Amino acid sequence: MPSNPAKPFLVSRNDDPQLQLLNENIARLAAAKPAATTEVFGAFALAAHLADLAIESARDLHRCPG
Repeated sequence: MPSNPAKPFLVSRNDDPQLQLLNENIARLAAAKPAATTEVFGAFALAAHLADLAIESARDLHRCPG
């Protein structure tokens, strides 16, 4: 765990191709143009939020009968 939890950090997960592709896309977008630190942080914060929604949706689907 990082010393500053408000700062984004990467988690290496080579066993998940979708996550690896997402990380590559974020890295490519971040490198495409010079960006302010807040823009990069915003991109990672959005990615984390979308991942959270995906996990929550998966848990909801898991609870569905059938």
